[in-house]
Amino acid sequence: MRMMLEMNSSIDDLVDVSKVSKRKNKLIEWTKRYGIAEIVGTVTTYVCSYIADRSFEDDITVAYGATFGATVGFYGTMFLKDIRKDYKTSRKNLQVYGVKGVFNTSKNLLIEFAGAEVLDITLTRPAATAGSIYFLGKEAGIIIGKIIADIIFYIPAIISYELRKKREAS
Repeated sequence: MRMMLEMNSSIDDLVDVSKVSKRKNKLIEWTKRYGIAEIVGTVTTYVCSYIADRSFEDDITVAYGATFGATVGFYGTMFLKDIRKDYKTSRKNLQVYGVKGVFNTSKNLLIEFAGAEVLDITLTRPAATAGSIYFLGKEAGIIIGKIIADIIFYIPAIISYELRKKREAS
């Protein structure tokens, strides 16, 4: 019995409930932030890769078509989402949004994504997609390449997002 109590206490020490709850809340926040854009980006990835495949029948071109589709779908959605959110915040605070507001929204998106996107669009996403297509075929390769590239992309993007939030809060 004593051994069981010691074991439970050790497990409790390892799994701090407050930390698990914070991580869960962060995952929910990030899903709300990026989820819809990811869905749209996935659809446009397939649409553009299909168009590239039908037009050029070359796997490297298909990989770049998929990259283009992911970029346009993801950032188009993020831009519209953030403009809407920032516009509502401005109205709530009785401020004019206008051109300056669009500029600030764009600046914040650049701060959040520029570093991750440069790596993503020039190296990670085309390489992950082309490699996955090579090993798995087009259908599976496009989605597996996207998943691999997304994992690599979100590490610096989320770090930038969290740093931007801290900066705005101070």
